[in-house]
Amino acid sequence: AWSASLQGAKVANYVRCLSLVEEEGRVVGAKVRDEELGEEFEVRAKVVVNATGIFVDELRKGKKEMVAVSQGAHIVLPREFLPGEEALMIPKTSDGRVLFAVPWKEVVLVGTTDTPREEKQLEPRPLAEELKFILDHTEQYMGRRPKAEEIRSVYAGLRPLVRPPKNTGKTSSLSRSHTIVRDENGLVTITGGKWTTYRQMAEELVDHVIEAEGWEKRACGTQELQIETSGAKTPAQFVELEMARRVEDILARRTRRLVEDARGAMEEAKGIGEGMAEALSKDAAWVGAQEGEFTKVAEGWLFSDSESP
Repeated sequence: AWSASLQGAKVANYVRCLSLVEEEGRVVGAKVRDEELGEEFEVRAKVVVNATGIFVDELRKGKKEMVAVSQGAHIVLPREFLPGEEALMIPKTSDGRVLFAVPWKEVVLVGTTDTPREEKQLEPRPLAEELKFILDHTEQYMGRRPKAEEIRSVYAGLRPLVRPPKNTGKTSSLSRSHTIVRDENGLVTITGGKWTTYRQMAEELVDHVIEAEGWEKRACGTQELQIETSGAKTPAQFVELEMARRVEDILARRTRRLVEDARGAMEEAKGIGEGMAEALSKDAAWVGAQEGEFTKVAEGWLFSDSESP
């Protein structure tokens, strides 16, 4: 977002899309709400792109669903489980999937799973059977089974996989490629793909729009574009430079403290809230509420023996 703003993009945070605006059968913008101020307004555009991941079908009401949701779970362990800088990849596990262990900062990320999910959650949680699968393979390939207190955090993400013509119900066999669709009302949707191909996805999307609209072709400069950072280090700087509005924004998004160590992040929540309060003109009650809200979120990232049968 910071890099986009440096390129001239208008960036808005905590703004929710309520509905699309259509005129004469064509999408010309969106009705949105500023969740911080409660104000509603319209944003107009020559072309509207639906790039909402697992939620793309919600904006294409009445259309055949494009996305099948797959969940991937992970655990985070101390570096002693994988000393050195090389990652470990297990090319074929008991269920035929690839499992990896990747050194990152002072921890090791271990995953992942591929579990079909019907519900599209904003805060997905790992299932007990997913954690057991990861722990069983950690024990098999990394020497020993992690103790509950050694597991720094557990988390899950949801993949937007493009549905095949015939749904077999098995997401592990679905392509990780992306697709671009243009509806008769002009709405352009992109979904599927992976984090590792996001620049290619963006380039193809913009080229698609340029061709469809008959605009002048321009070369894509994304291959040479460097991702910039704001340099924010303190809570107040994250508020002023990176639009952080809640403790969760800093500990879970602007930094990855929640991923690294959920319990440690919980202990830091109050201090982060106090650092944000002055910049946001908030009082002690707000700090307390934010600490409570973040603690509730972080508790879902803690591992307990009862979670893994």
